[in-house]
Amino acid sequence: MMFSNWLVHKFGGTSVADAKCLENVKEIIETNLMASNRRIAVVVSAMGGKPKVTDMLLNTVKAAASRDDTQLNELLEAVRVKHMNALNELESLCDDDRTTISKQIESDILDIKNLLRAVSVMRSATPQIAELVSGYGETWSARILTKLLQSAGHNYVYVDARDILRVDENGANHRANRCGAIAWEESQALMNARLEELAVICKNPKLENKNIIRRQTSNDSWSPNSGLNGGYNEETQLVITGYIASTMDGAPTTLKRDGSDYSASIFGKLLNASEVHIWTDVDGVLSADPRRVPEAFSLEEVTYEEAMELAYFGAKVLHPKTMTPAIDAGIPLFIRNTFNPDGRGTRIGPSAELARKTMMAGFTTVDNVAVINVCGTGMLGVPGVVFTAAGALRSAEISVRLIAQSSSEMSIALAIDADRIDEARTVLLSAYDKELRGGEIADIEIVTPCAIIAAVAQSLSNEAPGRFYDALGRCGIPLVAAAQGCDERNLSAVVHARDARRALRAVHSAFLSHNVVALALVGAGFIGGHLIDAIAEAERMLLARFNVKIRICALVNSDVMALAATDGDFIDLRNWRDLLKKATTESDFDGLVEHLEAYRAWVPDVVVVDASYSLAVAEQHAIWLRHKFHVVNANSRALAGPLDLFEQILLARDAAGPIMYCSESCVGGGLPVIDTLRNLVLGGDIVQHVECVISASMSFIFSLISPPSAPEAHAAKIKNNTKSEPLPSFKDAVKTAWVMGLLENEPFLDLSGQDAATKLLALGRELGLALQPQHIVSEPIDGLRDLLEHDAAEEERSNLIESKHVRNFRQQYQLWRGGCRTMLSELERSNSDSLHAESDADWVLPVSHERAIAIAGGAIENGSVQHQPRINKITPGSRLFGWSAVELYNAESLEEGYSRTEGSGRALPIDNDVLDYIDKAIMQRIKIAHSHGKVLRYVGRINVATGDVKLGLEEVEPNHAFAQLTGPELCVRFFTERYRAIPLTVNGPLFAAGMASGVFSELLRVVRHCSGHDRPYHLQLRRTRSMSRLNEIASLSA
Repeated sequence: MMFSNWLVHKFGGTSVADAKCLENVKEIIETNLMASNRRIAVVVSAMGGKPKVTDMLLNTVKAAASRDDTQLNELLEAVRVKHMNALNELESLCDDDRTTISKQIESDILDIKNLLRAVSVMRSATPQIAELVSGYGETWSARILTKLLQSAGHNYVYVDARDILRVDENGANHRANRCGAIAWEESQALMNARLEELAVICKNPKLENKNIIRRQTSNDSWSPNSGLNGGYNEETQLVITGYIASTMDGAPTTLKRDGSDYSASIFGKLLNASEVHIWTDVDGVLSADPRRVPEAFSLEEVTYEEAMELAYFGAKVLHPKTMTPAIDAGIPLFIRNTFNPDGRGTRIGPSAELARKTMMAGFTTVDNVAVINVCGTGMLGVPGVVFTAAGALRSAEISVRLIAQSSSEMSIALAIDADRIDEARTVLLSAYDKELRGGEIADIEIVTPCAIIAAVAQSLSNEAPGRFYDALGRCGIPLVAAAQGCDERNLSAVVHARDARRALRAVHSAFLSHNVVALALVGAGFIGGHLIDAIAEAERMLLARFNVKIRICALVNSDVMALAATDGDFIDLRNWRDLLKKATTESDFDGLVEHLEAYRAWVPDVVVVDASYSLAVAEQHAIWLRHKFHVVNANSRALAGPLDLFEQILLARDAAGPIMYCSESCVGGGLPVIDTLRNLVLGGDIVQHVECVISASMSFIFSLISPPSAPEAHAAKIKNNTKSEPLPSFKDAVKTAWVMGLLENEPFLDLSGQDAATKLLALGRELGLALQPQHIVSEPIDGLRDLLEHDAAEEERSNLIESKHVRNFRQQYQLWRGGCRTMLSELERSNSDSLHAESDADWVLPVSHERAIAIAGGAIENGSVQHQPRINKITPGSRLFGWSAVELYNAESLEEGYSRTEGSGRALPIDNDVLDYIDKAIMQRIKIAHSHGKVLRYVGRINVATGDVKLGLEEVEPNHAFAQLTGPELCVRFFTERYRAIPLTVNGPLFAAGMASGVFSELLRVVRHCSGHDRPYHLQLRRTRSMSRLNEIASLSA
């Protein structure tokens, strides 16, 4: 006889841990009872929580065997108190029900004590005794829940599973599943008989006290007068004990691990239920362990096969044996959360009913794994090598979790539980003793600790293995071994245990969730601040297009660093400035690396952005690359610093494999100068020479004082002997450039050509030239060259040279021209902090370099001493002292524009006498150029064939590309074999905000590389009115 129209609901230990949980279970059952017109069987576990009742009962057996009476009594008392507290807190129970259950529990505990006395005498316990004692917990929780439901007027009866389930401990499956095989025919017959008995009682309530139902007292049976207000449902509902069963001889036993879930599946089959609901403390089958992957989510549905794969590999889901009865009967299983009953949970069913959109079901790990590598040339083509290894491990009852063999047959990798590695090594050494002595097998290598990362799907697509291993490769995670199931449901990779968490996150993000990129910002100043703002503004775009979120995990300046917690926490973008101000951790590069290594356990991809202007930071780039951190570099000291440092960075970059090193913004800011050069070279073109205006400040100054119209105006003035509109003076142009934030903190860096030379040096090295600063023939502008390079030949020049600012910079400039590499920390600290977040206080006059240079001692080595940091720049839209940069630029006179900044504490740090001296020389040079019909520009040239690099003022034709530059523009012209007559030109404006934009652009490259996703925006074509009108005309004409 088969019964239909049943639903089975199983509640685990956490779901019935205390009175509050039991009340919650009652509400869930009532909701399901009212929502469906089907009969309900509730399978219940022993009370869980901390500690679990089943664990305490098993420990009583151990205590008795060790004759620890104190612990035994404490455990039994704890069990009793736990249940009594629950009974007392269940207010809906009547006193009679509470007393009845209390007496039953007290009686059972007394029976346990009596039983354990024998164990204490024997000093050992048989498995049968442990089975009997551990099963009491289910009987108590089931009795409590039955009374609780009856008190609410529902017709539930208590059923002891030991009266129904029969287990054949000598069955064929006993060895495989470590518990007896279910005797289905006997169990089905007992189930049918029980349901018939319940039906008789329901039709004739007078029979209820005749003890027809075995093991059920009259107090547990349902009565028509037990709370229903008029009428009742004649179909009796069941509360069944989980976990426990009986042997064929009627002796108590259990279903072992996950026995209650197994009970639910078994009773689902016996009752021919339409559904089995497993209520637990999670929202269903999760896509990954949320403790390791915060982005993990509950899967809406998985197949039986997927669930079994996930369960085998350690996911918190049903044990494989649990699902077997349901699979045989084709009953779908639902995993639901007792504490979130409205959640949809996860449906586990046949593959034919799968409607999930995602290919992958989930990812999981098996920890504490060791890999045994058996390798040797003598294994090639020899049959039975794998059989020998498997047979040896089988003889020791060691299970192999994964096996992989090279196609050359020269190596085998066997993954086993790490706690049995010594036994495994011993049996394998014995099994291969002859081969080891003969040299056919070189060695038996042990790799531990390891972990298995498993991807589970109903059917893996062609692209799945590529995406899986690519995700691991992009993170630089090495594989120990790998395998794929022939049924295309499983991909497994063995990795080192230290890489397990980030490997799991990497593959999960590649298929099921967004990726997270951790960013450490070194140099949280103007450029860094703009970068953070750009990240915050682009958050939605990053998620939509690249499927990624960027999280700040560290902010560093020269004094302190703010670090996020290494458990995957991150720094709030809204208050990062306040956080950095309050930080107390001293800046320490070793500490930063240690922090990032710890953080990477949670976030696979780490990017370090260097937005500083420090040689000390540049020296860390190679170290970061060796630690497999991506690096985005806006620090020109890395590309134009000491040659050996540059070579170290190149070597580290090449050895880092998939790890990216981006440095575009060091030369072109937001313009793609280096990228264009690399594309030319990659395309097979040969660069012959490069000419450029690469200093935005010098471009701005000379476009003002020597515009392309000036030569024509000069010629007209001479021809007609008339006055032309006077051009701005060099002095006023420099002051305006300072106000607009185009000059370095040390303006002489720009005016001497040192800043431009640095960029030219970096560009030359990118062209493959082993350049050093002394190789660049760099000429400061007229007037300044006399002050920096020549001795005082006249009184006026002598006085200017001895002025404090010129004297200091002259010493530094001569060291740089000599190639001095010495970069003392005092020299870097002598200006406003190169790593510090800028504030108004950063706009200060440079202090003396005398002491730092004295310490340098004139030591000359290869490299650069370009020590000045960038100042706090402003964009054309920014406001300074109440005036916009555009308003300052468009003032009636440049002198007026500069005067608007006087008294602000941000005055140009060059004496007027010095400016006047330089102005006189420059204006004379401009006059000469205009008389030749040309204009002046500060031009750099690189001859790739000869290695000659020059930088200085040149006269160019008014129609030349350089002459047409207006404002702070860069222009780089590449003359190549393909672009001989007309060069390939990169041209555009450069503001400091543009530099931040360039850094952000390079960060996006890294993000795209890390995520493996790029979903370009859908191009939506639109039609204008004119198009529509033209279409109408065309149709009329036709």
